Amino acid sequence: MRSLGENDFAYFDVPYIGAKVHGYDENDIDYSDFICELKSAKYRWILSEYLHESYVEAFGPPFWTKGMQLCSTNFRIDGGKEKRVECLWRNY
Repeated sequence: MRSLGENDFAYFDVPYIGAKVHGYDENDIDYSDFICELKSAKYRWILSEYLHESYVEAFGPPFWTKGMQLCSTNFRIDGGKEKRVECLWRNY
């Protein structure tokens, strides 16, 4: 990330804060460092994540949101009604 310059663009879809992702351990990403990096980035970026106070505090409200049904809930006895708000933030 630090090698990217003002003519570069990055899309970040890191494991969501608090999510259990099989390929990652909860200590693989330091979200505080990640947020600091994005705040000082010279390149343009977009970040996707659920609505989370850490990102709202750092970057303000997301520029795009959409309520989504969690795919992992489709097979639950309760009919899979659990939802989240997908969000996008950007620095341009």
